[in-house]
Amino acid sequence: MSEAVWCGDTEPCVEIVSAVSEATGLPSTRLPPLQRSVDVDALEALVSGDASSSLRIEFEYAGVVVSVGRDGVIALDSVDE
Repeated sequence: MSEAVWCGDTEPCVEIVSAVSEATGLPSTRLPPLQRSVDVDALEALVSGDASSSLRIEFEYAGVVVSVGRDGVIALDSVDE
């Protein structure tokens, strides 16, 4: 579907919502709260660690499969129906 990259300037959860908004064409205010899909505190703690690690977290949010890693890459894909 698409891919985005976040850097340390913003929180990863903000970038995830922005990327899903852009990919779905829905304003971020029309998306459900991210915390309904994932524990945002845990997500931020995990992906904000050492960028050399290959850790990736995948979850479904607003009809999109989101994969985010410590490398800053946010990959989005359609949910298989």
